[in-house]
Amino acid sequence: MITILNEKVYFCDSLFDFIMLDNSLKSILFKTIQNDFPFELLKAESICFYNLIEGHKPFTVYKFVIEKYNPEKKMYFLFKNIEKRYSDFRKLHESLEIYYKNLHTQGLLSEKFQIPELPPRVSLYGQKTSANQRVKDLEVYLN
Repeated sequence: MITILNEKVYFCDSLFDFIMLDNSLKSILFKTIQNDFPFELLKAESICFYNLIEGHKPFTVYKFVIEKYNPEKKMYFLFKNIEKRYSDFRKLHESLEIYYKNLHTQGLLSEKFQIPELPPRVSLYGQKTSANQRVKDLEVYLN
């Protein structure tokens, strides 16, 4: 399964902005990327979701923690908390598609490379997917 947080090739500014890394954390990650950082040590875990209303329009916010595994202690530790709307995931996905299309065009990335599918907002039957299912699917998308 292709996942965003566990593949070196996905680490770019779009993903760093999505998980709201400040410049010092970006710098640390870029240094560790160059030193073969073990990406399988990062994971996202969904904590909850909640509904809000903006104007008269309801929307759902999904809350995740990004955790980093410490092999010496054999435990995961909190790395970052994020709260995102589905539209934020869609924007991340669209920016990754543009970024990697440019890499394909420049011959810097194999055509076999695929971005994971963003979980759908609407089911195959045209019904909106439940927030319960969507938060699980978004967690899989990140991991």
